[in-house]
Amino acid sequence: MGRIIGIDLGTTNSVAAYWVRKRAKVIENDVTRSYILPSAVTVNEFGQRVVGQDAKDRLGSGSTNVIYSIKRFMGMDFDDPNSKKALENIGYRVRASENGEVEVLLHDKYYSPIEISAMILQQLKSDAELQLGEAVTHAVITVPAYFGQRQKDATREAGKLAGLHVARIINEPTAAALAFGIESHDEEPKFVLVYDFGGGTLDVVVMKVNKDGIEVKAVSGNTNLGKKI
Repeated sequence: MGRIIGIDLGTTNSVAAYWVRKRAKVIENDVTRSYILPSAVTVNEFGQRVVGQDAKDRLGSGSTNVIYSIKRFMGMDFDDPNSKKALENIGYRVRASENGEVEVLLHDKYYSPIEISAMILQQLKSDAELQLGEAVTHAVITVPAYFGQRQKDATREAGKLAGLHVARIINEPTAAALAFGIESHDEEPKFVLVYDFGGGTLDVVVMKVNKDGIEVKAVSGNTNLGKKI
């Protein structure tokens, strides 16, 4: 088994990290030297795929050839009310696929949200391999607590297309709680409120923490808080 990394595949930005000396170390993007990768994909004038900051910068010119906020369509039908709401805030072309899900136009071809997400994951994988100097084969990917099984399966499939074995899908608030050491070995449970102020969404989650682990008890928020990346 090769190196395993943790990935936050975000609506606005994505981040990858690895575990070293009992702490997480965030991976830099090879081009911008930034710790965050804008979740944007385009194809440049030479027909080359571009992922990240350069793709995001092209939005300023009014380009309709930049795919962003693709996470909003993961595992969603085209006719779903949430998909319709998301369509109000995008500038690229979207249509219903043969199976009723969403397809987006990139350059001269339509892609599924899974395929676009795989492109972002491939970039994170490549950056990680350059920094670590070894192959990255496995990943743990975080998803919003409101993601249903279909959305989680779509995320797992995107990881597979990116050449990653997805060892586990973890709810984002659970990952945040673990990162900050919110755990308990006491018999009496405690309740924790986690706010996730994302670039495109706001999630509020109540979790029950005890010696048996962390359990999500309630989820709320605004999944369309942001407009663009």
